[in-house]
Amino acid sequence: MTIEPPSGQDESADMQVMDVPEIAKFGAVARARTTEIAGSRGTFYIVAFVVTSDKYRILVNAGGRERQDQAAGDAAVLITELLHTS
Repeated sequence: MTIEPPSGQDESADMQVMDVPEIAKFGAVARARTTEIAGSRGTFYIVAFVVTSDKYRILVNAGGRERQDQAAGDAAVLITELLHTS
């Protein structure tokens, strides 16, 4: 996970925009992408979930033999809420 100031160039612009009301209520945008890598030992998944606003950029990555979409999204929501309540 990474929390940083927003950069001038949004590297997540090509990612799918997600409808996440818990993030949108803070004026932030959620995007996600899942990459599947097939190999001789099975499939490996890499999930990237990015939250951007005018104040911060949060990147949550998760990888493994099972998809971690929900876990990455839940972590991004929690971090966004913490940034706005502290």
